Amino acid sequence: MPYLGPIFGDMGIVSTLPLVLLYGPGVLTKEDFNMLPWNVVFLVTGGLALGHAVSESQLLQIVGSQIYAAVGHRSEWILLVSFVGLIAVITSLISHTVGALILLPVVASAACGDGGYGECDLRRLRAIVMCSAFMCSGSMAMPISSF
Repeated sequence: MPYLGPIFGDMGIVSTLPLVLLYGPGVLTKEDFNMLPWNVVFLVTGGLALGHAVSESQLLQIVGSQIYAAVGHRSEWILLVSFVGLIAVITSLISHTVGALILLPVVASAACGDGGYGECDLRRLRAIVMCSAFMCSGSMAMPISSF
C-alpha cells in the first residue's frame, strides 16, 4: 500500500481502522471479538512483520543477488525447479501463508537478478513467481502447513 502510506500511515495503523469502525459503534460485540482466531491473526501479522524487516534491512537484496549469482546464469527451467523444490520443502514444514510472505520476495529478487536493482526480464520473473506462489499453496503435506 505505498500509495496510501502518506494518507493513513503504516499498515498497523490501517489495520486498526476496521476495529474502530466495527466495534466502536457496536456492529460487532465483545463475544465476536473473543471468537476471532487469534493464532491465525498473530501468525499472519508476524509473517508480515518479518517480511517487512527482511525488505527494509536490505537482506532481501543481498540474498537475492547471492542466489542469482549462484544459479541465475542457468536456464529458467533449472531456476524454476530449484525454487519450486525449495518452497515445497519449506512450506510443508511451516505455514504456507508465512512461507509465501517470506519466500516470494526472495524468489522475485533472485529471479530478477542484481538483487532487484537492475533490468529485469518480466516474462521470466512472472513465470517463476507464479509457479512459486502456486507451490506455496500446493505443498501442504503436514497439518501445520494449512494455516
